[in-house]
Amino acid sequence: MHCRLVLLGPPAAGKGTQAQLLKDRFGFQAPSVGAMLREQKAAGTPAGLVAAEYFERGLLVPDQTTIDVVRQWLAGHEGPWALDGFPRTVGQAEAFDAILRDQGVAVDLAILITVDEAVIRDRVAHRLICQRCGAAFRIGVHVAAASDPCPKCGGALGRRADDTPEALADRLIEYRSKTEPVNSYYQERGILHAVDGSRAVEAVFADLSVALDKTSAAVS
Repeated sequence: MHCRLVLLGPPAAGKGTQAQLLKDRFGFQAPSVGAMLREQKAAGTPAGLVAAEYFERGLLVPDQTTIDVVRQWLAGHEGPWALDGFPRTVGQAEAFDAILRDQGVAVDLAILITVDEAVIRDRVAHRLICQRCGAAFRIGVHVAAASDPCPKCGGALGRRADDTPEALADRLIEYRSKTEPVNSYYQERGILHAVDGSRAVEAVFADLSVALDKTSAAVS
């Protein structure tokens, strides 16, 4: 499937899970921009050091820092790809379109995963991240307890620093004020498709796949 898409939605909507399925089943390159930034943080790059300050407070990284990281990634990768949680502001979306135009391509599909806030809070309260491979899991779904090893690589599991009620509240405020307008941006372009993310993972992926099939047929 030669399609370029972005996965949108609030925190804990399941964007990362769906991105991984796109990678495993359809061969998409599916990087998380957060993972890109964390790599640079670990490497001590200027962009990573700026990102670290925002990560620790659970806030959005400045647009220019994020855009620079994405531009660098795109320079070394060709489609199909599915970007997880990017763009997060209309400014990022506009800058992203400009970068893609220079490459002669465009975003073909924007998937909005919708989830009620009560579900988000529950997911965050039970979310664990592998300290080795970065995969996300939920207590009671993927593992029985936080002391269990990572089902994927056997690494140690732990909580994200920003998975606290206070940090989540800040992230939801930022999402509503800065990220929700991105949905309208892609809606106006006629490429936004919403799916109900509160259902089982496979049900969400089935809906996503239908939209992807239609889009791939149109752009091929």
